[in-house]
Amino acid sequence: MVFFAQGGADQDTAYLEDQLFFSLGYTSLMDTPNQFQQNGFSYGLSLGFIKDIPFNKRRNLGVAVGVGYAYHRHNHNLLYDKNSFEVSDDYRSNFFSYSSLEIPFELRWRTSTYDKFKFWRVYSGITVSYILQNRSKYRAEQKTEVLRNLKEIEKLQYGVTLSMGYNTWNFYANYSLTSLYKEGVVNDADEVIEMKPLRLGLIFYML
Repeated sequence: MVFFAQGGADQDTAYLEDQLFFSLGYTSLMDTPNQFQQNGFSYGLSLGFIKDIPFNKRRNLGVAVGVGYAYHRHNHNLLYDKNSFEVSDDYRSNFFSYSSLEIPFELRWRTSTYDKFKFWRVYSGITVSYILQNRSKYRAEQKTEVLRNLKEIEKLQYGVTLSMGYNTWNFYANYSLTSLYKEGVVNDADEVIEMKPLRLGLIFYML
């Protein structure tokens, strides 16, 4: 979504667009182990600053680079306990969450002008993320297990992104090219965990 875009004062055509961003969406985990299921609402949110760099006179084409913070929470039946993973339904609640530093790179196209605040946009690019901390928590009838900073997590993540829309309404998608886990097998078997998050939602751009 876009609350407002930056226009030029006194007919200033050297305007910039979309300097701040905030996104909120649903996360679907792809390439999951057998009998894996998500439950509840798995979500992610991010916010940050991005530098708009137009490269033509009309300023409707450009690139952008930024920095942001993201938080993600996945609810599912993949339990982690004592350095092992297990797909199980023997729990009351279970989730895995993490926060990360994000560096987005975008190629941008839009129909804006210095005095046009409602316009179409298509932004695509790559986001590089570094996971700062992570936490796993599950609760069973007689047990609650909380673990932090699992060593099996792949901290450096890469994902392709796309945001597009008109004025306030902007669709956002991010598909990870990196598995969330760098190691780990399920139920002491040879099934390697290679889950990749697909995030779909809305993004807000602001001045």
